Amino acid sequence: MPLRAVARGMARMVDTAGLGPERAKAATAILDAMAAEPFFVEGTGSSVTDCMAAAGAAVRLKVGAEGVYAAALPRHGYGVALKIEDGAIRAAELATASLLRSLGCLDEAQQLALDAYLRPVVRNVAGREVGAMKPTPAIS
Repeated sequence: MPLRAVARGMARMVDTAGLGPERAKAATAILDAMAAEPFFVEGTGSSVTDCMAAAGAAVRLKVGAEGVYAAALPRHGYGVALKIEDGAIRAAELATASLLRSLGCLDEAQQLALDAYLRPVVRNVAGREVGAMKPTPAIS
């Protein structure tokens, strides 16, 4: 599925004006459920769960296969989707958190709560810090 279609689908869930009444009601119920119980979207220790818990009503996030992330942004009225070409989850987490920050979806306290995803540390097999990841200037 093209990323544009994924993003459009998330946007349609946020802005239900073009949907029939049953679909609009279902879209609203899904987004409300995601906000109320982020744990049930992705589980414990997930960037998706942590991000929705930190961002509150500003973000609904869903991970797909191989580094695909999709978000519904109710306050902005649109959806976004991204794919990390090699499927790396760590890169997708950084890109998603950075994108949400650059779109103004996260205030300072929320950014601090998501620091592990916004400034991930790279560790070797011994657990020693050997590097760090950062977003490209295009999404920082």
